[in-house]
Amino acid sequence: MLSSEGYRYYIAFVDAFTRFTWIFPLKLKSDAFGVFVKFKKTVELQLDRKIKCFQADMGGEYQPFVPYLTEMGVHVRFSCPYTHQQNGVPERKHRSVVEMGLTLLAYADMPLKFWVEAFFIAVILINNLPTAVLQFMSPYEKLFHKKPNYNFLKVFGCSCFPYLRDYSRHKLDFHTQKCVFIGFSLCHKGYKCLSSSGKVYISRNVTFNEKQFPYKAMFSSPMPTNVTDASAFSPFGNFRPVNNVPRPFQLFYNVQNSKPAIVNHVPRSMVDSHGEFSNPSRDRGLFEPHNNSPHLSSSIPTPTPDRDLQAAIIPLQNHVPIGNAHSMITRGKTGLLKPRVFLSKCDFPSSFFY
Repeated sequence: MLSSEGYRYYIAFVDAFTRFTWIFPLKLKSDAFGVFVKFKKTVELQLDRKIKCFQADMGGEYQPFVPYLTEMGVHVRFSCPYTHQQNGVPERKHRSVVEMGLTLLAYADMPLKFWVEAFFIAVILINNLPTAVLQFMSPYEKLFHKKPNYNFLKVFGCSCFPYLRDYSRHKLDFHTQKCVFIGFSLCHKGYKCLSSSGKVYISRNVTFNEKQFPYKAMFSSPMPTNVTDASAFSPFGNFRPVNNVPRPFQLFYNVQNSKPAIVNHVPRSMVDSHGEFSNPSRDRGLFEPHNNSPHLSSSIPTPTPDRDLQAAIIPLQNHVPIGNAHSMITRGKTGLLKPRVFLSKCDFPSSFFY
């Protein structure tokens, strides 16, 4: 998973004696060796201790470590292939970091691209919480021989208000704005605050509201204002009524009869989209509104199929065709126009012989 800063992996180093954990994000797995070289120099200088043994699994990213550690006199050990039980301490630590980090992201309703910040917070919490393995001492206390300070801990993803007067463009700018707390700065003694514009502010003067998690409200995509399809607001959904203009419509045609009946107008509720009569009782659900909109129950009249159908059917001789004066020769003028057959009578023999 690509993080917001372009990282895809992370590597963690665990002290076997104090169980203290260091975590470093990686963009490539090949960056692991360079990170370890810097880590070794920092640990040996800050703690005044030498690394005497290094243990890892058989991952390919650890192969460049062997000649370097051998030259430094460090004993290198690897677990057997596909035997993670021999590397149980870092494996269990890895699981704890991932589960706690995902829990922080889920509770704050934040996307997975902030997994680096969440994993950093998870490692800080694990290092400062007491554990039964160390006789209910925290790894921080076991390593540095002093009690951890819990006053600086804040809830990940909560709303925060950093002091932003120094960032003001003019005197009428607000001195603060609502941001999202995403962690601590490694190079500063301050908090990292994500603003709605995507900018990260680092400040030590921050007011927190640890009961509110505003990320989803601040960065959710707004609803579109221009809706082109009006059916989204119609109680009939995507139903499109038939054009109200009456048109000649051939209802039945008999092959033996040269005078078909013509219907000038048929009620819309009686004819479906294929030109066939529909059952009013079956199609009543199309036109009647649901129970959740009672104010529309009286706006649609109930059709009377028998009366409307009798008034709609007229003989063929009463229909006056509309003439045209153009010079184009059509099939209608030459008498070659044949009406479409919707219903015909065919005689079939009672039996077939093969």
